[in-house]
Amino acid sequence: MTARGPSELRKAATSFIFKALSSPLEKACRLLLVFVAAPALGAASFGAFQFASTVAGLLTACTEFGLGTWTTRAVARDVDRAGEILAVGFRFRMAAAIPYAILLGSLAFAQRPGDPRSVFVLFGVAALAGSLVDYVSAILRGYQDFRREAAVSGA
Repeated sequence: MTARGPSELRKAATSFIFKALSSPLEKACRLLLVFVAAPALGAASFGAFQFASTVAGLLTACTEFGLGTWTTRAVARDVDRAGEILAVGFRFRMAAAIPYAILLGSLAFAQRPGDPRSVFVLFGVAALAGSLVDYVSAILRGYQDFRREAAVSGA
């Protein structure tokens, strides 16, 4: 084995362990939220909760456009240009957030009186923040900093 071999193997194993622990933790937290929210809100309010959550999640896909994958690959290929790569990625991300906010605001405004408009806004802001956290995870993957990526995912 080369001098780099065991180190690379250890790095890969550590990365696998951190990701294997953080991803299920994130999913379990989301599942717990649903189990707590359903009985606390009741059927009608929980339906609005799920609708707003789903719409916000689908809309955040419009802020991604493959930027996470591109950033991970570009940073991994050329760490020396990471600052430039990240600046471009964040500019695109923020530009995509503008139509996202307009669509979200329009959907919230279009709700009938009495429907929870604030739910759309809150979920929209939370989903956008979540997409930015996912982008930070993509950046950390580019640097192969899997421990911090796992910590960010878990948080």
